[in-house]
Amino acid sequence: MITDMLKTAISSGTGTTANIQGLPVAGKTGTTNYTAEEKQKYDIPNGATPDAWFAGYTTNYTAAIWTGYESRKTYLPSNGYDQKIAQMLFKNIMQYASEGKETADFKMPNSVEKVAIEKGSNPAKLASEYTPSDQIITEYAVKGNAPKTVSEKFDKLEAPNGFNAKYNKEANTIELVWKHKDKDNTQFVVTGAINDGGAQELTTTSETSLTIENPEPDSTYTFTVKAVQDGKESDAAQTSVNIPANEEEPEEVEPPEEETPGEGQQPPGDEEGGNENENGNGDGNNSENGDGNGNNNGEGNDNNNGNENGNEDNSEEENQSPEEEPSPPDENPEE
Repeated sequence: MITDMLKTAISSGTGTTANIQGLPVAGKTGTTNYTAEEKQKYDIPNGATPDAWFAGYTTNYTAAIWTGYESRKTYLPSNGYDQKIAQMLFKNIMQYASEGKETADFKMPNSVEKVAIEKGSNPAKLASEYTPSDQIITEYAVKGNAPKTVSEKFDKLEAPNGFNAKYNKEANTIELVWKHKDKDNTQFVVTGAINDGGAQELTTTSETSLTIENPEPDSTYTFTVKAVQDGKESDAAQTSVNIPANEEEPEEVEPPEEETPGEGQQPPGDEEGGNENENGNGDGNNSENGDGNGNNNGEGNDNNNGNENGNEDNSEEENQSPEEEPSPPDENPEE
């Protein structure tokens, strides 16, 4: 267990200058200090030391290096170099001594066990199934003495359930609803995306429902919701809903305009025999037939009486036109 701690001192602690790539090595830095009287008497600057050490070992060799001066009046300044000379000497000597020799790693005895600890926990706690891998460190403990408490720092909340999205056609809204067993102490983060677009956060709410107004027609909306509580968050629940396209309203067809009959055309509804509300006018020549036009128009026969029959039926109408006097016969009729 001590060896494992001293391996860490070289790999990531105060003794990294003594680290030898590919060689299992453990070690420890060390310094001595000046008393307050010595610092004042010899005018020693802050951070300066009279001695700097490094002691380390592999499974084959052990070495200890001291650096300093015979007189304590002469100090090793805190300049990032002088106090690290002991580490540099150890690295060069140990690397040279180990060259060409097989150096086995340190063997863990049966009385010790590996323990996955959550980094930064104090007192130490076991890593949980939710602890990120970069937050787990391996420690050693005498069997039977490992921590028993599992960290809850990264535990995930239960995800929302029953997540559903429904389109309300009459209100033109999307109604989102979900459930959660601890809804009274939980916030919910809702995101949404349209078709293949990127998701955007819509809101953070303590409610378990949300209304989206005026969604885009002919689109697919995808929503997610996750629970957040005391720095923890759950996995996201997801649902989708399709918004139909707008229905096209039928075009209004204007009724055709009534055509006014032209000259020589018979108005609609006229039948042979005449048309009501109109006066029949007929022209007759000699003994030939005259033609009468108008409501209840008839054909006049004999002696130029074209109006005779044409006006016959009109005599009963309220707005009857006066009969026209027949034209006198020609004095010299054609033979």
